[in-house]
Order: sequence, then C-alpha cells, then structure tokens
Amino acid sequence: DNDAKILSKELQIALTSKEMGKGNKVPLAGIPYHAINNYLPKLINNGYRVAICEQTSDPKDSKGIVDRSVVRVVTAGTVTEDNLIDKNLNNFLMCLVADNKSAGLAYIDITTCEFFTTELPLEYLHAEISRINPKEILVSNKSLLNPQNKSPFVIQEDSSIIPYLESAEHILKTHFEVKSLEPFGCSKLHLSIRASAGIISYVQKNQPLSIPNITNLKTFSTNSFMTLDSQTINNLELFKAGRSESKNYSLFNILNFTQTPMGSRLLRNWISQPLLDIKEISQRADSITEFKNHPETFKKISSHLENISDLERLITKVNSGTANPRDLISISSSLEQITHIKTILKKSNISKLKWLESPIKTHLKTIGLINSAINIDSSTLVGNGKTIQKGFSKNLDSLIELSQNSQISIANLENKEKENSGIKSLKIGFNRVFGYYIEISKSNLSQIPEGYIRKQTLTGAERFITEELKKLEDEILTAKEKIEIIENEIFQKICHQISLSINSIIISANTIAIVDVISSLTIAAQENNYIRPNISNNLNTEVIDSRHPVVEKILSKNDYIPNDIKIGNPENKINVLTGPNMAGKSTYLRQIGLINLMAQMGSFVPASSAEISLVDRIFTRVGLQDDLSIGQSTFMVEMVETATILNNATSKSLILLDEIGRGTSTYDGLAIAQSVVEFIHNHPKLQSKTIFATHYHEMIDVADKLENANNLHVTVEENFGNIIFLRKIDQGGAGKSYGIHVADLAGIPKDIIDRARKLLNEFENSTATKINPESSKQLSLIPSKNQEIKQLLSSINIDEITPLEALTILDDLKGKIID
Repeated sequence: DNDAKILSKELQIALTSKEMGKGNKVPLAGIPYHAINNYLPKLINNGYRVAICEQTSDPKDSKGIVDRSVVRVVTAGTVTEDNLIDKNLNNFLMCLVADNKSAGLAYIDITTCEFFTTELPLEYLHAEISRINPKEILVSNKSLLNPQNKSPFVIQEDSSIIPYLESAEHILKTHFEVKSLEPFGCSKLHLSIRASAGIISYVQKNQPLSIPNITNLKTFSTNSFMTLDSQTINNLELFKAGRSESKNYSLFNILNFTQTPMGSRLLRNWISQPLLDIKEISQRADSITEFKNHPETFKKISSHLENISDLERLITKVNSGTANPRDLISISSSLEQITHIKTILKKSNISKLKWLESPIKTHLKTIGLINSAINIDSSTLVGNGKTIQKGFSKNLDSLIELSQNSQISIANLENKEKENSGIKSLKIGFNRVFGYYIEISKSNLSQIPEGYIRKQTLTGAERFITEELKKLEDEILTAKEKIEIIENEIFQKICHQISLSINSIIISANTIAIVDVISSLTIAAQENNYIRPNISNNLNTEVIDSRHPVVEKILSKNDYIPNDIKIGNPENKINVLTGPNMAGKSTYLRQIGLINLMAQMGSFVPASSAEISLVDRIFTRVGLQDDLSIGQSTFMVEMVETATILNNATSKSLILLDEIGRGTSTYDGLAIAQSVVEFIHNHPKLQSKTIFATHYHEMIDVADKLENANNLHVTVEENFGNIIFLRKIDQGGAGKSYGIHVADLAGIPKDIIDRARKLLNEFENSTATKINPESSKQLSLIPSKNQEIKQLLSSINIDEITPLEALTILDDLKGKIID
C-alpha cells in the first residue's frame, strides 16, 4: 500500500485505487514500462531501492498467468543503466566494518570491475570515505558515519548484510574459486574480509548479473598515498569551487584534457591520491617529459585516444549479458586503436615509456571475431536478421534469404490471385492478430473464387485466407522466429568468447587510462606553461614565481602576480602571513597546497622553478562556515577542524591555516591563534611546515620571538591615501590593516563607513579602551582632511621654497580647512 503512495508523491503522478474484495480499496500508482529510465533516477537519488520485475517464461509455453520474478534490485550503488551514471565518475558501492580501533573498508564499481579493500585506523576513515566518494554505503550501525550529518551518499543499515569472519572467508573463497585469500593480500585483514564479503553478498542479492564481472580483489594501503580529508578537498577546490560549487573553476577542470571516460575517472583518482613514493612520482613526470620532448609520438597517440570508448564499462556489459551489437562494434574499434597506440609506443623506443607499452595486449583474436561476425550498421536490437554478417552462419543466411524472398513470393501470389479472380483491387496484407490475409472490397464479393475462407468482416471489405497463403505464411513466420532464435544464440556465443578475454582487456583498458591521464597532464603543462618540479625528502620547499593554477586562468594573461614560496628551512618552518583582507592571503595559501599536491600526483606545476619537499599530508583550515545541521557554529567548526589538524599532523605535514580565531572575541581569538602557532612550533612531533595567515597584527611579534618562525606580508602601495593591492608576498609583517576600506569597496553604505572611521579614531585615541592602538590601527582608503594636510606639510622643504611658493601653499591649506 505504501509503495503506491510513495511512488505517487516522489514522482508527482496520480494515485488511484482498485477495489479488491468488498469495501477494500488498494491504492495504485504506475508508469509506462518504457519510461522507467526517466523516473528511476528520481527514486534512486532519494535513497529508495527499486525492484525490477520481468517476465521469465515464454507465453507460448505458459498455461494461465505468465511467470514473473524480481530479476534485480536497483540501488544507488548497484546502478548499471548508462543514463543513470556519469561516464566520467565511478559509481562506488562501499561496505564498512569496524571495531574499537580500526575499520575494514571495501568498495566496488560494478560497471568497471574495480574492487578494492583496506584496513585503516578509525581516525582516517572519514577522510578515506570522502576521497572515494561512494554513492551507497553498507553498515551494520549508522553511528559509524555520524548520521546526524547530511550525507551525500545513501546509507543502508542492515547487520544481516555483513557476515562474520568464518562465513565471510567462505563467501570470498567460493566466489573467486580459491582455497586461500593470500593472493589477494587480505588474508590477515579480518575486517577487510568481512567488508569485502558484504559487498559480494549485496551484489549477489540485488544485481546477480554483475557477479561474473567481479574477477579480482585488490588490497591497498593508505600509507602508499597522501590522505586528503574532506576539508582539504573542499578548501583546495580540487573538484568544485567554494560557495558556487562550480566544476569549471576546480583543479580537476584545469588539468582535465582526457579523451576517454576511463582517463577522466583515473585523473580524479590521481588528484585525490597524491603519491608518497618519489620513484612512482618520477615515473609519471618522466612520461610527461618524454611526451613533451617527442611531439610527433605524442600527437599520434592523442589521435588514437580520441577514438577509444569506455572499454571498462563495455566489457563488463558483455560479461553480464547486457551488451548490444553496437557495444561490440565499439569494443572492436577501441581495441584497434589500442593496438595502434602499443605499436607507436614500441616503435618510439623510448625507455621511460616502456611501462605504458608493456601491459597493453593486441587482442587480434577478439577484434577479428567481432569484425567478421557483427554488421557495422547494426542497431541495438538482436534478432531482426541485421546483426550477424552474411557468411558467418550458413544456416542463418538461408533463413534470412527465405524471409527476404517471402516478400517477392507474397507479391507473386497477389498478382496470381488478381488474375484468377479478375479483381484488380485485391490486395494481400498482414497484421499481428490475423497474420497474412486477402482483402476484397464488398462491391467485388460476387467474384470471389472457390477455396477462399472468410477471416474478418470490415465496414467496406472482407478479409480471406487460402491454403496456399496459409502455407506461405507458416514458412515466412517460421523463418522469422528461427532468425530471432539463431541470431540471439550466435550473438550470445560471440559475447561468451569475448568475455573469456575480459582480464586482458581490462588490463589494456587500465593502461590506456594511464596513457590518457599522462597525455592530459602533458597538454595542461604545455598550455599553461607549467614546469617539472624536483621532488625530494629534504625539508625545504622553494618555488620561484609560483601561480595559482585556477585563479590565473580566470584573470587576463598578464594580470596574475606570481609569488615565491620558501618554507621548511629552520628559519621559516612556520610563516606568519599578515596583510589586508582581499589582498590575496587565502589564494597564496591555496596555491602552496595545490602546487605540492600537483607535484606529488606526478604533474608539472605553475612556476618558473620548483624544489618540492615531499609531505605526508596537507591540512587546510580556510574560510568561514558553520554546520547548522548538527548545531555547530562557525567558531565551533573552526575549532573542531583545527583540533583535527593538530591531532593528526606530523613533522612531514604541510599545514595551511587562515584566520584562526576570528570567529570569537578579539582577545580570545588572538590567544588561540598565538597558542596554536606556539604549539606547532614547540611540539616535538609537529614542527610542521606551516603558513598561518592572520589579521591579528600582534602575531608579528610572536613570529619574531619564535626561533623557527618567519613573518611574511602581502604588500600594499599607498599613494596619498589611495590603496593598491600589489598581491606580492614579501618578508616582514604588515604594518597596517585595511578592514574599513574593504567594507567600503564591498558597498557598505557610506553612513556606516563614516561612523566606523569615527569609532576607529576613538578606539585608537582612547586611553580607556583595552584595544592596543598599534595592533588595530586603520588607514583610510579615502584620506581625511587632517591626513592630507599632514602629508602636504611633511613634503615641504622649508630651505628650498620661495616666499611666493610659501604663500601659495598657505592659501591652499586655508582652502582645505574651510572646505
């Protein structure tokens, strides 16, 4: 009963009812079966599980009601329909199992055969969930995920989903047909085993056709790559920009020149998993260098990449029995392009590209099978006699020929009957109800020959059959039925033959995805004038003329001001950055994090030279935000995030903090800001590379007193009270703040600005106030008359001016005072 009501509400369709027994009305709601793909996304995205029921028996063989059963259950993490998934994103289903200290995590994309598992400390769990970004999570207890938070994924809470260890081991061994889990690397990871088995059980229950696609399980360690928490992913705007959430102004968009969906998905993975192994980083950077140094080879490879389809998803469709003829043609065409790329890489004889060429297979057998069997002009339907090429099956060819000649036979029979009967308007037609028939108008009924059998009476005509027509109809319809059966059988056999090569095709597809990402990063480096960074385990990072990769694309070509980055030496492990609001402090912080991240993912970076110190994590606390869904204020969120950073950072981490303490009173905020800097500086397990941007000018003195701290400021040019933000980072602390000027520029009403200036002067001049005049000193963007007069007087050299000039100046001053 509730299903119909839910369907009506969610899809905005009519709710009707039908009487089932006396006085018992059952609510009904429905949609046309052919419109399911239009409505299904609405239900799935709202967290519903949708059961798909299909006819499972042939009506010809059934007595009474035709058999029907639920063939699959569509959930957010088990969707396979092309129109329901983004081709550039993975659609991950995740399962979590945890104890008091650790969590076992497994996730799968059933459309690409990717299946991974790991175990990690509980404190790293949420960062890993954020990185993977699953569409659906299976848990035995929602409390593991802080359910009071609004989650971007669907959570299925069901303890029966996740088996205990002994049962979990049996499920995995049975599925993979092995006696030990050691080859998968998870034999001693009990939580991972349970999570992985939970995935298999859930897919088996809801999407059984996808089970054959799960041919491998990869165990990984989070220690092999940099962990990025959700705050850092959002603050660095890796995949979408801040408040606007625009994908156009993200690092991914700037670097994404991929030409295949596989490459696009892998690029997201590389961005969210910066490497910690310098050898692996260098391997990627070496490949970009070689592509840049061999433009002809690179150009040839790019020309083939653009013609490659989504092999990862196509081959899984073949293996699960849901592929159509056009999918097979795309597979063949893509494998041909891959073969060309392998040949190009091999002929180039570039040793540093060997790792890209070696895993790629030629797949000549699969290509030959598809090209010899499938018509290139095939539709998505099988069974109409247009899928299998002529010559591939003699039996099918003869049936198709019979079917095609039947139209000629029908035409010949029609001419014969016209001649025998003398009825020139006689015609032979066909419909699905009565089959073939001879139609004669009522005015010619007197001329009907013997042997005509009446079949149907119409208003102006009657329809008949003859023994000869019936015999011909049987031959034609039998041929069509046989064509449908035989063509489907042949197609299924071809799919089965292709599926035997699924593992090697997936390996080739995965490698091509890497080639595509390397190609994308090469184009990004060329178009954006990036350079190759030198990465080491040294503590020092020095980047000359660094640029923010996204902001520089928004501004005009010559408007962006590059800045140097020097951090990590004993004298500048911690940098306190002061300067006006809107001057570029936050941009500078983000560009430091982005350049480090880009370097560790193997990319070139926006700078003229770069020595990059490998970091184990990048922590960011940038921007104001609150979380009303769990009752946290701006300041509370700020403190929670700061605590997380301080509790998880190490001496090899990069910490980027912006305006810590601004969410509370001045002295509370200043005390917290100073304490945080001192803690990072003094704690033996921290002393992390840190940029601490602040509007508290008292922090300049703090940095001066700490041995490993340094002051930086954003330069401002003052010209007769007019302020120009130069966007340049320089040594030393900023002398003044410009909060009122920013308010003025933002469009705050003039009355408020004037009142603020008056109050500021009172605060600065009052001896009663507790505010330090030097630390809160403001400069007017539009200077007061006293300031103008003071500046004018200061500029006069009394020994050099003439009496006439002195009188002129005095008259000018008098005018200003009167005004």
